[in-house]
Amino acid sequence: FRKTASSKVEYHALVKNLTPWLALAGIEGKGGLELNGVADGLLTAFHVEGKLALDNVSIEEKAIQKGLFTYLVSDLGSPQPRGRMTAILNSVQVGKPLKSVNAEVTFVGLQPADIQAEFTVQDSEARTHHLKTQARYAPEQVDVVIQDIALQLPSGTWRSAQPSRFSLRGKVFTLQDFSFERAGQTLRASGVFDLQGQLQGQLRIDRLALEEFRSFLSDAPELKGQVNVEA
Repeated sequence: FRKTASSKVEYHALVKNLTPWLALAGIEGKGGLELNGVADGLLTAFHVEGKLALDNVSIEEKAIQKGLFTYLVSDLGSPQPRGRMTAILNSVQVGKPLKSVNAEVTFVGLQPADIQAEFTVQDSEARTHHLKTQARYAPEQVDVVIQDIALQLPSGTWRSAQPSRFSLRGKVFTLQDFSFERAGQTLRASGVFDLQGQLQGQLRIDRLALEEFRSFLSDAPELKGQVNVEA
């Protein structure tokens, strides 16, 4: 830590071997990290920014070869804090191997909090998947708008045809206007689901090619034909 002439506090941490530190918490892991940042301001309007670099970090079965996180948060301690966080990760292992993960999240406020998030993931086959969303969080309700979603499969890219909306109020989950399409194939769904087990909704699938399932079932036999569903 170092206090500058302008009352800012600069902080720096360098850990070349995380193994003994993780062991204190009973966690197996390895790798290194470097943290640099600046903090200043009043307790009712605090400002903090910095970056965290990861180098060959693995914790149990999760791993990141290279990672860079940046963050900037202002007006901490006030009713309307705001911030921006980014992540650039390479060679990620989280169940399945991923070539890269890029993410950006911004927020304003706490209760309620307005959040914007965008994620781009490249899998081990160099296929790119994208999600852009906005959300509003309050203790009594969570509302999410999926602005854009794209999944690149070996057969082509499935995309959202329009924004869809999710909400959770108490134990009731509501889905509106969910739609997915590719090359004349469409999937649409909406409904209300009570976490106690009640469900009321609609599902429609048009011209779904059975060949699409081979993307998920590596040992599946040859599939041909189309499926139409209305339920």
